[in-house]
Amino acid sequence: ANLMITHPNGDHRQEKEMAEEFAEYIGHENIYNFTCDFRMGSEVCAGMLDELIQDVKKHSGKDKVNLLAVSHGGQVSATYLTLYGWKNDVDNAVLTVPAIGGAGIAYDAVVNEFDFDEECLIRFIEHGTRTEEDYDWLVKAQQLGFIDLILEELLPVVFPSIGYWGSIWDFMPPANYDDAKALLLDETQH
Repeated sequence: ANLMITHPNGDHRQEKEMAEEFAEYIGHENIYNFTCDFRMGSEVCAGMLDELIQDVKKHSGKDKVNLLAVSHGGQVSATYLTLYGWKNDVDNAVLTVPAIGGAGIAYDAVVNEFDFDEECLIRFIEHGTRTEEDYDWLVKAQQLGFIDLILEELLPVVFPSIGYWGSIWDFMPPANYDDAKALLLDETQH
């Protein structure tokens, strides 16, 4: 849902804001960030997360860590827990919008049935910013109309490559997996 519609008075909290409060509560020195290339599959990223967790345990002297993961990070953390949970290195895990069962938008993107226009772009950016003023330049640019031209030229190039990202297949709903595989991947080559 659009934050401006669901919270017209601006009474909502963004991830960045919550993360800052969390860091203040437990101490900035106790926060270890993990990032990976979002195009990589969750199994690859889960292996990298395991390496970080082992390093954090050594550095902090603790036996366990807590995970707070968002979106693809939630999928990576769920995959980590599946593959490496036997190590018992995680005390608590909070997975926010992990799309563990897939997300229809992944299928829509790889078959190019995804309607990505300026309104969708603005809503996407809205979720990553704290206030409307942070992307005011984008709204003004849309009024000039050049964003439509950029999207028209960019999307036909971007969408075909998305089908080869490991992460897009992580987000593929099980009901759409075989159709997308048959459409995009050669049985021998891929």
